[in-house]
Amino acid sequence: MGKNAAQSISETPMTFSNWGSDDPDEERLPHLLFVGAGGLFAAAVQLHFSMCGYVVRVAADIHEAEEIAVGQQFECGVFNVDVLAAEVLAVTIRLLKSGRIRAVLFCAPETVPATLS
Repeated sequence: MGKNAAQSISETPMTFSNWGSDDPDEERLPHLLFVGAGGLFAAAVQLHFSMCGYVVRVAADIHEAEEIAVGQQFECGVFNVDVLAAEVLAVTIRLLKSGRIRAVLFCAPETVPATLS
């Protein structure tokens, strides 16, 4: 079965200036790691921050986030509270201590009004 638009968007790192192309300037741009929400919410977050000049990587879960973070540094990791658990906190602490993520933000997208989601 084919991928929907949200899946295709979330799998491709992009910035507003290059929309996913291999841009040598990508390393100089701020990076954001978004973890734990999929579908339209993740696609909207990725699009918004890309338009603001960020390179955005989306991970479906904490394990994928840890794999994505290997060898990269992110200015911020945004974690969906729906996946908040002891394991999430342990991985988040490891990412912070290793310097792969500078700051962490926990969010709860299910609290967004239905008209916005």
